[in-house]
Amino acid sequence: MDSAFPLGGNSERKLTEDIKTKEDPKLDDVAPIKQLKIENKRKVLEVEKEIKNFDECSKFLEDQAWRKNRIMSFCEARPEYNATNSAILYLEKENLAYCKHAKVASTTLSSEIVQLQGLMKPSYSIGRKGHKGLFNLKQNVIYPMLRRTAQLKDWEFKRHLVENSMSFSVVRHPLARVVSLFKNKILERKLKANTFYECRMEILKKYGNLSFTSLVKYVIDELKEKCSDVGCKGVNGHFFPQYMHCDYCRMPYKYILQLETFDRDLLCMGKIEKIDFKGIQENPTQHKSKLSTSDWVNKLPKSVYEDLVRVLTPDLEMFGYSPETFRELDSSFPTSE
Repeated sequence: MDSAFPLGGNSERKLTEDIKTKEDPKLDDVAPIKQLKIENKRKVLEVEKEIKNFDECSKFLEDQAWRKNRIMSFCEARPEYNATNSAILYLEKENLAYCKHAKVASTTLSSEIVQLQGLMKPSYSIGRKGHKGLFNLKQNVIYPMLRRTAQLKDWEFKRHLVENSMSFSVVRHPLARVVSLFKNKILERKLKANTFYECRMEILKKYGNLSFTSLVKYVIDELKEKCSDVGCKGVNGHFFPQYMHCDYCRMPYKYILQLETFDRDLLCMGKIEKIDFKGIQENPTQHKSKLSTSDWVNKLPKSVYEDLVRVLTPDLEMFGYSPETFRELDSSFPTSE
């Protein structure tokens, strides 16, 4: 019999005595066992997290292939959109090129860049004064630094930068972007607040109120009047068309992130490129309205909704978004808000 597993007689009594002794253990006996269990559990959780991240990042890479193919197909079918602007921002230390859109995670990404530069302070997350300090840092240090390398450069230079860096852009469903604009710049702001002030005054003067329908009418009119296939002159950046701002048909971005999967996309991009993104959850807007994007979109009169979809069609088609995502097509369309 294997001596490692003794049975019967004195050995069995000894085993019983050992078990009884452990029924009232001393603290010194328990602590190492408890610590071992904690460490083992932590290791299991870490392994499970790695497996989950691996699965998510595999899906992320599949999504990248689909998004890029979608853009390529759009550009081949719609050559009239093949020579648009490219507002490239560049972070030299990390060799990171980023083309941003307002109302598409730009606040969060600028905070990520603050922390990558080692400039993030605990006080920035505390109260209005802290938020203002972080805002000023972004406006006065971060954005000028990002623009300095590429803003005034020619197209060839920007393309070379995009081809030879960790380049990316983030896009969003254009209807959700308009709703976010309304919540953030109209519902959440005082009438005379600086940001979006001139647009608010124009909307109020032209349409008589600051309702969501009035904002949408204003966006439609601005895009119709001031935009051609390849450019817009004097259109506010908060609803400047996404397809037109980053020259997707000619700029071979390494990654196309979507706001709808932003946390996963940023995590996986960081893991692949070995960039220490922190997954900052920064959305300082505390929305007064509890209505969802669908609620707001379904408030629009049918004709206004259809006009909005028409002017946003390039964004919808290029990035594979459905105009019906937030609209209940079988409902009775309202005729006014």
